[in-house]
Parts: sequence; C-alpha cells; structure tokens
Amino acid sequence: MVKVPSTEDGRASQRREGKIVTALRAETRLGDWAGLVPVRLAEGSTEGHSWLVESAAAGVPASRLLPKGPAVIEAVAAAAATLHQRTSSEGVVGDAELDRWLDQPMALARTLGGAAGPWVRIAAETRSALAGRAVRASWVHGNYTPGNVLVDPGTGTVTGVIDWDWGAPGDLGVLDAVHLVVSAVGDTSGRELGDVVVAGLRGEGWAGRYGDLVAGSAAATLPGGDVPDRVLLLLFWLRHVASNLAQQPRSYRRNLLWRRRNVEAVLRAV
Repeated sequence: MVKVPSTEDGRASQRREGKIVTALRAETRLGDWAGLVPVRLAEGSTEGHSWLVESAAAGVPASRLLPKGPAVIEAVAAAAATLHQRTSSEGVVGDAELDRWLDQPMALARTLGGAAGPWVRIAAETRSALAGRAVRASWVHGNYTPGNVLVDPGTGTVTGVIDWDWGAPGDLGVLDAVHLVVSAVGDTSGRELGDVVVAGLRGEGWAGRYGDLVAGSAAATLPGGDVPDRVLLLLFWLRHVASNLAQQPRSYRRNLLWRRRNVEAVLRAV
C-alpha cells in the first residue's frame, strides 16, 4: 500500500504513525498480535512530496459487516482486549495520569470555547472517579473504529489494524472499547458521534447490544469497582476532540457543523 499525504497535517500524521508502528512491531509482549500491525517497507520524498509504502493486510473494514450482526464487533473488541492485556502494567491513578488523561486533552479541547461551567463539571466528575484508583494501563489504538480494523469477510477473523497515528502506550484501554461501541452504534443508526455521547450523558441507552463489551473492558482497565458510563464517555470524548484538534487543527476549528454537533451539544448535556 502506497500513501502520499498532500498536506503538512497529513505528513505529520504519517511521521507520528511511523514511530508508533515501529514501537509496536518491536513490542515483544505482543507475540503474534504484532502481525496485525502494518509493516513500514519504505518511505522517502520525491520532488517535495513525501511517501511511504507499507504492508497491506487482507480483509475488509469491519464497518462493512455491521449489518450482519454483532459478531464482527465482538471479534474486533476481543482483538483490542488482547492488545490491552498483553501490554498492561498495574499502577494507581495519580497526578501524572490525571494530567495526561484529563488535564492535557481538556486544555486543548477548551480552546474551542464554551462556558466555563461544563468544563469545570467535567474535570470535577472525572477526577473524583479516577484519582487513587487501581489501573492497568496499556498500549491503545486511540482511534479504534470499525473502519480501522480489517476482518476476513468469510470467518469474521481480525486480519489487521490500521491507522495508528493516535496510538500510545500506558493509556486507558477501555477508551478503545468505548470508541469502538460509539462508532458502531453511530454507524448502524446513522447518528453523529456527539449524539451517541449526549444520549449516554443523559442516562439513555447508548451502547445498545454492546454494553457488556464496555463493562468488561472497564473492569479490566480500572478494577476494583464500577466506573460510571458518564466518566468513560467524557474521557473518550475529551481524547477524541483533542486528538482531532492536534491532528488537523485548521480543519476542525473551521468546521462549525462538527463543532456544533460534537462539542457544543455535549457541553450542553454535561
């Protein structure tokens, strides 16, 4: 597969992803799971245009198989659970973790504006739920949607995981599960990501048939007691907004429809 990014944001994403997939392929704890990660075969620049060649996995995006039922999402969730389990380490959520998982993404998201009240409530609610808790932090994909996971259309077996530019070690694996479920629910219902998050914040059913997947991942990531769905959704939403702004700042800041449906609507529901 050949990639030729046309913008500086795209080139920065390409460089970031290159570092991540190289680190993942060298992660001995992953074992055979590392085979799901693309291999960088060659990269360079020609006449001012950067390019790269990476291995292509067989299969189709899991998003194409959503109409066939929940089995494909269950297989995709299981693949993420293996990544998290094999690379996890135990610890306690302290100031450094709260800064990385809450304060930093919130600082970036807040540059979009909005009244102070909702942001203060988000910080207080998530900090209270996480501070001092046991945690099993692990490698995460960071943008774990059905479209970024390839599966064999005949067997439903996961054959590859692509687009790793939001990946990171030592993070909250449960947020991959939340991202997967929010995306799957949105894709199958035709709802915007922000609409699904708002439903959850209002106490409505948001995970549909996939609630057990989120609960299982939450118990594995943050053992020792239930974490409210609201907190998981807010942490996911903060990381999603901040990652988009970090990756394509100009595009997302100028996209008033995206901001209204995925940022302002969520702040009103907090």
